[in-house]
Amino acid sequence: MADSTGQKPTVTEGLLDNSVSAAAWFAVLDAAKDSTLPGQASAAGARTESLYAGEIGAGYAHVAPHLVALDPKGEFGARLFSQWGRSLGILLQSSASFDEVRTHLRKYLLVKDEGGARCRFRFYDPRVLRAFLPVCTSEEATQFFGPVARFFGEGRLGRTLLVFSCGPRGVTVKSVVVRRTPTPDNENTGAKPPPTGTLSATCTDAKTGEPIIGASVQVTGPDVQRAVTGTGGKARFERLAAGEYEIYAIDPEHRVARAKASVGEGLTRVSLPARTTGGQDG
Repeated sequence: MADSTGQKPTVTEGLLDNSVSAAAWFAVLDAAKDSTLPGQASAAGARTESLYAGEIGAGYAHVAPHLVALDPKGEFGARLFSQWGRSLGILLQSSASFDEVRTHLRKYLLVKDEGGARCRFRFYDPRVLRAFLPVCTSEEATQFFGPVARFFGEGRLGRTLLVFSCGPRGVTVKSVVVRRTPTPDNENTGAKPPPTGTLSATCTDAKTGEPIIGASVQVTGPDVQRAVTGTGGKARFERLAAGEYEIYAIDPEHRVARAKASVGEGLTRVSLPARTTGGQDG
């Protein structure tokens, strides 16, 4: 719990103060935001599994949502919460088993829009969750929560912890002001953290100039990150260590693009005009 001095609680304290007793903790982490997270969780001893299944799960693990059995007070929990505000995923509590929770959440990876078209639903992005849940009807909320007792996510700018509960009248939201804490290996060093930057990559068709949505983009250099292009053909990579990077993109139609960029502090932009290669990467 937070102390009595009026100091804001940490993320861990806020979670525990608003937890459901006897319910297990889980996280749904977005590997498209940080592909190293599932591996970090697994290395810390947590059970981790992609919400994608079969060949899709194997081929797109680097950009998939991953369910993690989480210990909020453990080492990986501390590392995750030190990055609060980066929209890396959401948290939840449930008395159901790991497999039951995964089966339930998988139902919502693909949904139908108002026109009946199937589309991917990134409910595990806290920005999407906090916009979606408050407008759910009571019936919609009951179905979405299923075996989940509570969902937890970031507020805007990572300054708050949002606690979502499902009741007879729909979803209620509690907002808790929290503070981030550094990971243990960054505490008491007396030194400033190394500079980081952001890379924005825009993938377009080399012939038409039209943006390409759904292309898989990887940046390789001092850091390695992967993402999938969204609206406008854009993919964004944040908190990259400064240095030289190679950027590689490929879309579902096997159009390929490569580029190089020097990332420093601030925002670096790069264009990726993708060309059909006939199956060859060169």
